Amino acid sequence: MLISSSNPDDTIIWRHDRSGCYSVKSGYRLLAHGGDLQVSVLNTPVADQVRRLYSALWSLPIPSKLEVMFWRFSKNYLPTKVNLYNRRFAITTNCSLCAVDLETVDHIMFCSFTTNILSQLGIPIILPLLEQSWIM
Repeated sequence: MLISSSNPDDTIIWRHDRSGCYSVKSGYRLLAHGGDLQVSVLNTPVADQVRRLYSALWSLPIPSKLEVMFWRFSKNYLPTKVNLYNRRFAITTNCSLCAVDLETVDHIMFCSFTTNILSQLGIPIILPLLEQSWIM
């Protein structure tokens, strides 16, 4: 079955920009706005909560180092043993402090060593509000 009589050359078209050409700006826009995700997914209550959380985080009167650390924590971008192991930088994945569980972002917050220090400092421990369901 002949589809086209002219037999044109194949071309690459970036469908996420009107010009059809890829640019860093169009790639960023695709990632920042969810790409091919349906708009309804981006307007869910969970997505709204995440937006409000980050808006509140960036407006806190704290040093930017802490803002970035909290952001990295929420995105699982901290160099935990599990993350380092996945990138082939660590040999073991067990927590260096308690040696019981895998060292993940969640474990760091609720490790027996961490909770002991926080309780000695008089800092209340917030039980697992940081579930993977809101971390995007």
